[in-house]
Amino acid sequence: MFVQLPFWLFPLTGLMALGALIALGLVLWRGDLCPGQRSRITTQLFSIWVITGLSLMLAIEAGIKGWLVWCGGAALILGIALSLVQSRLEGKRAIPATLLWLPAMPLALYGVGLLQYQGWLSGLLQMVLLGSAFAHLMLLRARHRLQAFNTLLPVAGLVAAIASLLWFVVLLLLAEPAAPVLSALQPWILTQAALLVASLLLWFTPLYRQQETAPVVLSVTLCGLLLAEIAASGALAQLSLS
Repeated sequence: MFVQLPFWLFPLTGLMALGALIALGLVLWRGDLCPGQRSRITTQLFSIWVITGLSLMLAIEAGIKGWLVWCGGAALILGIALSLVQSRLEGKRAIPATLLWLPAMPLALYGVGLLQYQGWLSGLLQMVLLGSAFAHLMLLRARHRLQAFNTLLPVAGLVAAIASLLWFVVLLLLAEPAAPVLSALQPWILTQAALLVASLLLWFTPLYRQQETAPVVLSVTLCGLLLAEIAASGALAQLSLS
């Protein structure tokens, strides 16, 4: 299992970074933000480049080469350069949102390669699920005031989680695995389902109680969702062997 972790984690972390960048890009583009909020959210983008770097290291560890690594590397370098510029701005100033296209374009190409590696639909659902949680965490750390996103992002994650489970059922029915394969799949499926349910319940609890969501809640939620997707990757790997 541990030998396979780099192969499972590098696409998950890369897609999580891309999904979060898309979500925060929409916030910066369409959100009604004061200069302070815009500056704090732009500063939080550094976390995306850290996760992108982690994805690249895992990809290299997994033996991935060629244009995929080069695209991810270009996104990482450009993203860190913009974050360094942002860190030197004084007061509530922020770099223009249009400059985010510089790292976003190679990161999008990196994401296309990851979607192809994961499977288009499975990868897209993982990007929405993990990216929504990661973006929500960064917005909370930035002390945002866009209350609509405290609902929209969890709902997007919930829809992606349900769709991913339904898609796995479809794959299972199409594969028609033998009884030994089903026995091997059972621990992975139960682990994924349990982690998804627990993480989503934690994510939605502040909404149900009409309380503000603490960043620590999203940190634990994101860890749970990432572990759930690792279990899903294990299940898909077992299914592909049938």
